Amino acid sequence: MTHLRIDVHAHLWTPAYLDRLERLGKTDTDTQRGIGADATEADLDRRFEASTFRCSPWHRSPHT
Repeated sequence: MTHLRIDVHAHLWTPAYLDRLERLGKTDTDTQRGIGADATEADLDRRFEASTFRCSPWHRSPHT
């Protein structure tokens, strides 16, 4: 039997983190700003609303 692994992760770039990167010399943080990858309640709510994940009982991992 082949086991399937799914990489589930999210990017989190707070303004303070991006500001620090800029102070250290990074010049392209505009790419990450304003895309909803902050830790605000609104950003997190949008992420969870967008990721309606459904799992069937017969697709459970054998390790659960």
